[in-house]
Amino acid sequence: MARTFVKWGFKFPAGISELEIWLWRYAHDKRPVDQGGPDLEDLWEAFRHCVDILWNCKGSTRRVIWNAWTEKMLKAMVEHRYVGLAGCASSGKSDAAAVFSLVEWLAAPTETLCLITSTTIDGAKKRVWKSVTELWNSLEARWKHEGKSLPGKMLASGNNAQIKGIDINGQFSAALGVCIVAADTSADQAASKKLKGLKAPAEGRGRLRLIADEMPDLGRSVYVAAVGNLNANPDFKCIALGNPRLKMDPFGEFCTPKATGGYRSITVLDEEWETNLGVCIRFDAVNSPRMTEEDGDRKYPWMPDRNYINQIKGQFTEESAEWWSQVKGMWPPDGMSNSIWSEGELQAAKAAPEGFEWDNPTSVKRISGLDIPYTSGGDRAIYIWGECGLYKQKRTLLILGFKILSEGITEETISGLKDEDTGESMTSNLILINQFKALNQELDISPRYTGIDTTSGGKIFGDWVTSAWKPGCRYINFGGKPVERITAFDEDEKQYGNRVAQLWCQPKPLVREGQVLGIPREVVMELCQRKFSDKQTSGKVYIEKKDDMKKRTGQSPDLADAFCILIEVAILNNLLDIEEVKKVEKEELNNWRRFVLGDYNPLSGDHVLGNPSPKRLPFKKTTLR
Repeated sequence: MARTFVKWGFKFPAGISELEIWLWRYAHDKRPVDQGGPDLEDLWEAFRHCVDILWNCKGSTRRVIWNAWTEKMLKAMVEHRYVGLAGCASSGKSDAAAVFSLVEWLAAPTETLCLITSTTIDGAKKRVWKSVTELWNSLEARWKHEGKSLPGKMLASGNNAQIKGIDINGQFSAALGVCIVAADTSADQAASKKLKGLKAPAEGRGRLRLIADEMPDLGRSVYVAAVGNLNANPDFKCIALGNPRLKMDPFGEFCTPKATGGYRSITVLDEEWETNLGVCIRFDAVNSPRMTEEDGDRKYPWMPDRNYINQIKGQFTEESAEWWSQVKGMWPPDGMSNSIWSEGELQAAKAAPEGFEWDNPTSVKRISGLDIPYTSGGDRAIYIWGECGLYKQKRTLLILGFKILSEGITEETISGLKDEDTGESMTSNLILINQFKALNQELDISPRYTGIDTTSGGKIFGDWVTSAWKPGCRYINFGGKPVERITAFDEDEKQYGNRVAQLWCQPKPLVREGQVLGIPREVVMELCQRKFSDKQTSGKVYIEKKDDMKKRTGQSPDLADAFCILIEVAILNNLLDIEEVKKVEKEELNNWRRFVLGDYNPLSGDHVLGNPSPKRLPFKKTTLR
């Protein structure tokens, strides 16, 4: 009796299972092609066989349904190191990613770690991890019935969601298997720490796989990790999934076409393109297998159909970002969305020109702005600063950076702390004020050249700043009526229904004329996500309420608000050329002089002219939230 048999020119021991043969072919056959090793088509053949043996067999309670889209997705994952899957809703991206993760791990369980990053653990459990769980449970139940066991165990209680693999010593290890990392923008710092320096198991032969689920909503650390330190692992792959939204968000950056012109080099007719990293494949709902394949309604009931397309069209129209993202699976062209700002108009303002120099450095003024957390539904305290001066004989603002203040500060973390100057108990408000004051002093910014969001309860905060520092900070209120200042939204002058619409739109002519430079990527993304309101009446412009935007996007535009504050500070100090500003500058300047030179009581609003020393007021122990 033969103890071995030959396949692909390789001797296998008798008794080896068909699954083991195909897994070996897929993950372990490293021979050159001319010596019998697999080419890309061979690898895809092996992968398909593995999937069918694992789940499309007798006794399986969870099948993998093959269709044109599923095949295209998985084949790309097998053949490429970096794959972006830009799909309409319900295209099957999550399911394909789950299948890929499990096959990759099962092919070399003592050498493989598959990391799934998602917005939240709960979010992942509804998408990729949901499919992972279903596939795992089906396989585990069948193998148990057959007297076999999987090389790991699933842990899915509470916030713990992972499959722990078994190492070569027979011990369970968190460095092997499949696991989730929460990596939305709020958890970006924590995700960055986890991803930074992550190495594949079994050094020298380990396999590392990163599945970036819902990548448009993830922090940029995922993209940086994927193209940076993780890429240093010799056997590394990254699969990014998402509904296209912004070309500047992590997913848009990941999928940027390699061809000259970037996104301008492709059209809505392109379904696949080479990226700077690998390949991007998009899935348009109008080409859904449910509609293009015979008997598709019965075979693929979860996929988009004509009713779905008509629903999105009726709700958002074909000119909306939602249509492009959820139906076309494509990044919206500039001007084809009802967003206030487009990426195209902000592109030139992202960075200062190479070799940038002020015409007269000695006349440059530094300015800053602060958006505080408890106004208008904000979540973060954002400090932003920049410089204003003449550049090529044009008044210009160069944004230098931003900071998130008081991050991670709670009443528990500051319990027992005292202010060094006053001996008062520290509150989150007091910490924020001290940070704001210290930053301005460090940057040599006087109160006149800084602004504070005083919307809603923010005025009280501004008064505390005055008491802790000195008068002069610009109070900027996003609520109420617009000031008598007409801002050209496009080429035409517009009237604004409220102050927030005016503040958000007034930078447009400045950006258009090249008077604003260095806008951070994060600010650009927030600016581009806020929409016009449906409440446009009497020819006046309104914008989406912040709470509505937060519900829609999951994030408050605090960075964008801080940017608008900074612009307003520059305008009020006559540091930017807007013709209309000259009409109100004199009045603003007189108000400021009265504010600074008088003995101002922030609680009563009383002034006594001629006393330059305002009284210090006690701080109330009020938290930011």
